[in-house]
Amino acid sequence: MPNIHSAMRMNRRRGFTLVETLAASLIAMYIFLCAWAMYMIVWTWWYEIAPHSECQRIARLAVSTISEGMIDATAGTDTVDFVTYGRRRGSGWAARSSSADIYPTITDDGPDTGHRINFKLESDPVGSNVRSFYLGQDANGVGAVYYVYGNNAPQIVTATLGINDLTFERVLSEDGKDYSLIELYKVTAMASRNVRGVVRSATYTGYIFLRNT
Repeated sequence: MPNIHSAMRMNRRRGFTLVETLAASLIAMYIFLCAWAMYMIVWTWWYEIAPHSECQRIARLAVSTISEGMIDATAGTDTVDFVTYGRRRGSGWAARSSSADIYPTITDDGPDTGHRINFKLESDPVGSNVRSFYLGQDANGVGAVYYVYGNNAPQIVTATLGINDLTFERVLSEDGKDYSLIELYKVTAMASRNVRGVVRSATYTGYIFLRNT
C-alpha cells in the first residue's frame, strides 16, 4: 500500500495556499495597473499633447517663413569680406519708404482682407511686381501659406499645411499717425489637426520687424 504520508505530501504540492493566491493576485493587479497607467500616458500624448504641439510648430513655422523667408535669387545678394551671400525673400526684409509703391501693405478688400501681406524687397525696382504671402488652400482643401512673386505661379509652403487662419495687422507708432514710422506687423497663425473626430488647434502670434530703413 502507498505510504499515506507520501500521498498527503503530494496533495499539498498540487495547490496554493490562500496567502499565496492573494499575493499572486496583488502582484498581477499591480502589473496591470502599471501597464494601464502607461497606456493612458501614451494615449494622452498621442490624442492631446502631440497634435497640439504639432499645431504650435506649424503656426510658428508659418510666422517664421513669412518674416524671414528662404534664400531667393530674385532677392539680391550681399558681399561680406569678398564672400557673396544670397538674400532672403521674407517680408521682414521689405523695403521701407513713405512711398506707397514700395511700402508693405495688407490687402483690405475681397476674400483676402487681412489675410495677405504685399511687399517689395530692396532689390525690387519701383513699378515692378510685388511679392505676397497669403493664406490659401491646396487641392484637398487644406490650408497653407502661399508665396507669389509678380505674375509667377504661387508656391505652397508645404511645411505649413494645416494652417486654417492667417491674419496680418499693422502696428502703428505711438501717435498712430506717422505712416513712415510704422516698423512692426503683427502676424497671427492658427493651425489645426483632426484626431479621431476631435479638432486640436493652436495659435501663434509673432511680429515682423522691418529691418531696412
